Amino acid sequence: MYFGDGYEPLQTVKSGKTSYENRLALQVVAGFRPASWLLLSDRNRVEFRWVNGVYSTRYRNLVQGTMTSMYATSDSAHMHQGVFL
Repeated sequence: MYFGDGYEPLQTVKSGKTSYENRLALQVVAGFRPASWLLLSDRNRVEFRWVNGVYSTRYRNLVQGTMTSMYATSDSAHMHQGVFL
């Protein structure tokens, strides 16, 4: 299990309008290896966001399955879910 945090200042331009966003993110990643060649992981992330000065939160979940061999690594399954609060 891994714990992480971070800060991201972002500036985006869409249709000529500039948007400013500040994010504080906390996340936990849990991994499980049912076989030597298969890694299943589940990332849970909470973002505390200020977009143009307006506060909001966002929860994100990412479930992945990764198959490995002695020659290559590939993502076999990828499922992403985002929930906006």
